[in-house]
Amino acid sequence: MNRFWRGWSATGALPAFAVFPVFAVFAVFALALFAVAGGVPTAASADAVPAAAGARTWQVVYQRTSVQIESVAATGPDDAWAIGLIEGQQGPTGGLLLHWNGRRWGQVRYPDSDRFLPMAIYPISASDIWLAQYDNSAPTSMLHLKNGKWSTLTLPVNSNPILVLGDRDIWVAQQGDGFGACPVSAGQYCVTTARWNGSTWSDYRLGASGLLTAAASSPSDIWVAGDIDNNGNGTTFRAALFRWSGSSWRHVALTGTRMTWTPPIVAYSPDDLYVDEATTAHPRACAMHWNGHSWDPVYLAHSSGACGQFTTDYRRGLWVNAPPIDGYGFNFAHWTGTRFVLAPSFVPTSSSSPGAGWSGSASVSAVPRSSNVWLFGSFCVIRVSTCGPYKGTIAILR
Repeated sequence: MNRFWRGWSATGALPAFAVFPVFAVFAVFALALFAVAGGVPTAASADAVPAAAGARTWQVVYQRTSVQIESVAATGPDDAWAIGLIEGQQGPTGGLLLHWNGRRWGQVRYPDSDRFLPMAIYPISASDIWLAQYDNSAPTSMLHLKNGKWSTLTLPVNSNPILVLGDRDIWVAQQGDGFGACPVSAGQYCVTTARWNGSTWSDYRLGASGLLTAAASSPSDIWVAGDIDNNGNGTTFRAALFRWSGSSWRHVALTGTRMTWTPPIVAYSPDDLYVDEATTAHPRACAMHWNGHSWDPVYLAHSSGACGQFTTDYRRGLWVNAPPIDGYGFNFAHWTGTRFVLAPSFVPTSSSSPGAGWSGSASVSAVPRSSNVWLFGSFCVIRVSTCGPYKGTIAILR
């Protein structure tokens, strides 16, 4: 079973439903734009302040027609990787792998790129990356590039990667009968996680009927979010957290209202964890923060509940979706740990002329050891009643 983030696309300023592949490595999750409305800020959620005048701006550094940019992940300012799909008239004709060396994006060839369509990338360093495959059926392998040489790792049956903490520390989740087929209340758990130690796979059962997201601050501090009470058809989830004890998974009691996705997690330490969930006690929270003793809500002004998607800033904060600033672009806010700061609105360059219509989606990914942020997505100009071709786009906030 394939696992996806549910995100949103935009046509002008109007949101619509779209789907994005999931990826997770040290809580690096793609952040997809969506609209938020309603909500009353509390004293702990002052309105997001705009960036100062003369502050950083978005700079488009890569564009290519008939390409979808699916994900960007960086290990530092001079090392980032991007994956995408090359689109044809009947669907994807191949996969795309790009590398940023601090000056430009360049294409990197990889084996079977006409058939191996990447859904997630896990960079460990500039010379060590892992690629996970997008497929209508369960992926059977991952590709590994190390020091210029490609190799293949065979995955357990019916599994998807959820974490890559190193070449000898990879986690996958195996979905049994699928959503709704084994309710936890009956004591039947569909999910088995497996860990690769460099030579063998070891299995560990998880008390959930579904598993979608994971994060880790270290190999010994691993968290996953699982579904313990879905509605039988997989359209809503009652998410719960599980923490790795070193030998088994332990259920952590944080279960809120039903959601349409299993929430992303950002982990900085055992005492510093964010979950993209609004609980029954805090139904309008953008996220919940664990400080080692209690769960505290993080509020985003005008938000009516969970942020929807967020990603780490690598500095103990978050990047989240933000309400529209000017009604025309993509907007994101940075949670510094004490307040939200709005980033400049991003408008696709192709739609900068007055009255131009456009359609597309945008996500962001922060850069370790830097204040820079990558934005990636695909956009097209609407001409009369048609839209296309799409242009894969990568921009940087600096």
